[in-house]
Amino acid sequence: MKRAIFLLFFVALSAYPQSSQTSTVILYRRGGAWSRALDFPVSLDGRVLGSLHNGLYIRVSASPGRHIIVAGGSFLTQGDIASLKTAAGKTYYVRIDNIKALHEHVEIRLVDPRDGARQLSGLKELVPRPLN
Repeated sequence: MKRAIFLLFFVALSAYPQSSQTSTVILYRRGGAWSRALDFPVSLDGRVLGSLHNGLYIRVSASPGRHIIVAGGSFLTQGDIASLKTAAGKTYYVRIDNIKALHEHVEIRLVDPRDGARQLSGLKELVPRPLN
């Protein structure tokens, strides 16, 4: 059953054509009980994409090269900043995690493509905010 769901997920991903001139960045937040009420604002290269809460992901096309990802940061959470170098025709999975310590902290983590594709199963896509 899990294999069938996994294969169905890959078929669904193929419905999103990817140009060989761009890369795809998928930012996601898995479900979980901890801090489920908190939304984490996410931006790529200064463009606010939306707010992720548990169980959501955002898919964006990006030009090849270095990009800056910012997630979280509010009066309740300490945000995180990460740099990601992309290549044309490739897909990158970036997990946004909440780390529990003495205070809330958001962590941005690049994930192996196989693990990222598997972890996306069951999550819902959040359409990025349009450019104004």
